[in-house]
Amino acid sequence: MNGKRPVEPGPTRVGKKGKKEVMAEFSNAIMEETLKKQVAEAWSCGTPFSHETIVRDMDPFLHCMIPNFIQRLQKELMNLDFHENYNDLYKFQQSDDLKKRASHLCFKENSV
Repeated sequence: MNGKRPVEPGPTRVGKKGKKEVMAEFSNAIMEETLKKQVAEAWSCGTPFSHETIVRDMDPFLHCMIPNFIQRLQKELMNLDFHENYNDLYKFQQSDDLKKRASHLCFKENSV
């Protein structure tokens, strides 16, 4: 005897589930070809660029940012309903399942 249990027929294991793909959605303004070309040109020339949906800056280093992103994210998060949950180790606040929400915290406003 080797100490191992005999293999019993049972449900077959399929394997690991694949990761679900998260689809982030951006405003149509970000996808405009003219805006893409302007940003690419500003990036390659090393010049600042400003548009209502994207800002390219060089101070303190070369970067792009989405104006008011954090403020809009905060506003959307504050509109969620939170429920108190707890277990024997800690207590926490949890929002409704984000999978059921239409926006998925991606901003579909015209300004993004």
